[in-house]
Amino acid sequence: MSYQLYTWVLLLTAAWLSFLAVRVWARRPARSASAFVLQLVATAIWCGSYGLQLASADPETKIFWSRMHYVGVVGAPVAWLIFVSEFTGRDRWVNRRTVALLCVIPVSTLLAVWTNDFHQLHWRAVIFDMVDGVPRMRVLAGAWYWVAIGYVYLLYGVAMLAVLRALVYGHHVQRRQNAILLAAAAIPAVTSVFYMTGWTNVDVTALGFAGTAFVVSWALYRFQLLDLVPVARETVVEEMRDGVLVLDSSGRIVDLNPAALEILDVDPNDVIGHRLEAVLPAARSIADRAGELGEGSETELKVGVGDAARWYEVRLSPLRGRRHRLGGDLVVLRDVTERIEAARSLSEARDQALAADRAKSEFLATMSHEIRTPMNGIIGMTDILLDTDLAEEQREYAERVRVAGESLLTILNDILDFSKIEAGKLQLEARPFQLRRTVEEAVDLLAEQAHGRGLDLACVIASDVPDDLIGDPDRVRQILLNLLSNAVKFTEEGEVVARVALVGQEHERVILRCEVRDTGIGIHPPVRGRLFDSFSQGDPSSTRRYGGTGLGLAIVKRLTELLDGEVGVESEVGRGSTFWFTMTLSAAGPVAALDRTREWARGVRVLCVDAHEPTREHLAEVLVGAGMDVDTASELDVAAECLRTSARDGRPVRLAIVDQGLVQGGGREIARRLRAEDGFGALCVLSLVPFVAPIEPEAADAQAGVVGQLHKPVRRGQLLARVRVALGLGSADEAVSA
Repeated sequence: MSYQLYTWVLLLTAAWLSFLAVRVWARRPARSASAFVLQLVATAIWCGSYGLQLASADPETKIFWSRMHYVGVVGAPVAWLIFVSEFTGRDRWVNRRTVALLCVIPVSTLLAVWTNDFHQLHWRAVIFDMVDGVPRMRVLAGAWYWVAIGYVYLLYGVAMLAVLRALVYGHHVQRRQNAILLAAAAIPAVTSVFYMTGWTNVDVTALGFAGTAFVVSWALYRFQLLDLVPVARETVVEEMRDGVLVLDSSGRIVDLNPAALEILDVDPNDVIGHRLEAVLPAARSIADRAGELGEGSETELKVGVGDAARWYEVRLSPLRGRRHRLGGDLVVLRDVTERIEAARSLSEARDQALAADRAKSEFLATMSHEIRTPMNGIIGMTDILLDTDLAEEQREYAERVRVAGESLLTILNDILDFSKIEAGKLQLEARPFQLRRTVEEAVDLLAEQAHGRGLDLACVIASDVPDDLIGDPDRVRQILLNLLSNAVKFTEEGEVVARVALVGQEHERVILRCEVRDTGIGIHPPVRGRLFDSFSQGDPSSTRRYGGTGLGLAIVKRLTELLDGEVGVESEVGRGSTFWFTMTLSAAGPVAALDRTREWARGVRVLCVDAHEPTREHLAEVLVGAGMDVDTASELDVAAECLRTSARDGRPVRLAIVDQGLVQGGGREIARRLRAEDGFGALCVLSLVPFVAPIEPEAADAQAGVVGQLHKPVRRGQLLARVRVALGLGSADEAVSA
């Protein structure tokens, strides 16, 4: 080989190695790639410097490039040994300390080369011969030269042993890659033999090391030599319990792992090259649905018959090659027999539990009438017994029987209603009803119990709430009764107020919000979340103290959901609670405000006197909606001042509605005090009496100024009728029937 040709080969090799170093560094598919980049750079420096030394004509320049090429000579073997160690997995020794020790001789060699003029340890002499008019450089090796060259071949020898060991004892997946490394490492040894035996007149050792770099680089891009991820993936595929099959574009099996062989119970020689459905007939549906399933799709199939049958989850994933062209499919078989059997057992157990629950609920719902009828008979006969002449002790026992019977009937009603809801047998009716009457009836049913506990009970319905609606009044009343009874039960003193407001409307449907507020014991925050669960109570001790099953609020929640609404609670411990719910109902006609001005009420001034603010609010809302002017007062002194103010305004109060419990002496005493004011000697007074007190016709005393009585909580229709009679605009019979 001519020196000129060899020079160009070296320079082109150096350029190509530099390009490969940049490409590998940009890719860095594995940790060992960094060491391989260093080897590429060192070999490029070796080849480039040697080529420039051959091309130079000046002796000093030749010596400079000859010294420079030793950077590659001593650097390449170190990088190669690190690369091989990392690639074969024997890199535990690779750390800063050992690498530093490994670089002692290379660094010493570089120092010896660059300071050789002072000691001649590396070169004893440098000789220049003229060949074709160009000086050629020869050196007489010194002692350190043989140390350096011996160290280089020692490192390459150790690296080759490591590759050979990995080839013999390593995993079969890596054998092809280790064989490539061994072949690449042998190239420098072959070129050295050629040079030393005189088969070539130029030192081709640099090209030998470049050949190693070229082979490894080719393997890098052709076989992904440095990419340990495919190695790891292939190892995982071999060891995994899921069956893996590789199909070509025609659906033929080209490879499969041991787990797939076990699942299919076949020999690999009998399945390679055959279509999947020929080996696994149940997979025909997969092939037919491949286009429908798409990438990453999953389905399930049964393999085997009888007790030996197994269920497998089949996942189909496309395999794409260069330019994302579809090259085949990857089929993964995962044994899901245990999961499917567990799911089947769970489903059967669930169906049995649901059937048992439905049977229980249907039984209780069917037995509703049979259970309630005897209880109603017991309570009814106890009431009749209490109306007879009984001794005091007998009356006490009979009263206890009545109370116990009513409590038991309440519990039975809750259980039966809940069972009917659970069984899906509770159907809401859709019939016209008057909302105000329904709400007022619910409040009236708790009036006696509230009065017995010394509580003020009131009902406030906003004037814009429509009255004529379509729905199930019985269920609306049941929700209110549950909330009101709880409020009365858990309130020792103060008040219980029911409010109804319009919160939205759409066409002929209205959304109402109902609230029941009390001043009772309140509810702790952690307890609120489970209040509406079945058989749950705020405090376990409340069952002993207040009684109940814990079903009331659960029934409220279910009924509210049937009414397209929701339920909630706001509470503060020691200060009371507010339970609210919404419901959606249909209006019987165009939605409009109920209370319209009445001709007989226009211009009439009324004074409402009651210590209970919600009662005053309710009275004022009804009367103002009818067109009256209303003043309110919480006590008699304030009421007297209101009378004097109305007289000064020239529009005196014509009627006073007062709570007869404000002062001792009742309505007559109140009327006397109010009529004592100048100009109000003819003032009419309508007194409010507790719900449990009967309306006494003789209570009206025209001389005293008392014109009638009205029960609390006040009902809207009765209030307007009583006011009209008190003003002399209606008959007493009309007021009684209202």
